[in-house]
Amino acid sequence: MTEAAPPAAANPVYATDPVAKKPRNALGIAALVIVIVAIFIPAGLFLFATFASLTGPQQTPDTGGWAILAGLVFGGIGFGVAGPVAIVGVILGIIALFRKAYGKVAAIVAIVLGAPLGLVGLFVLPLAIDQFF
Repeated sequence: MTEAAPPAAANPVYATDPVAKKPRNALGIAALVIVIVAIFIPAGLFLFATFASLTGPQQTPDTGGWAILAGLVFGGIGFGVAGPVAIVGVILGIIALFRKAYGKVAAIVAIVLGAPLGLVGLFVLPLAIDQFF
């Protein structure tokens, strides 16, 4: 008579437990989202101003050139607005980087993407205010 294998043999227990993942860093993810929004602000304003100028009621042969110029002006203003927004994302990323027991990838990406935009925006904002107002 053969004996049935015990239930534990059917489901062997591994000698080591699976590696536990670090919990997600919500602050780092928030910083990354803020920086991504800041990246799209100048592009969105450029496209909005260009297409608004191209589809206006008064079309002349020079409309294309003026539309691009309007897009560049609004894109510059967008950089001025995006700079402080990106700096907020960088500050949150730095704070998230120093939190222990959390993943740091989103915080590092937010800092790397947001720092150049923040620096450019800080120089463009005063120039745009001085030029247009």
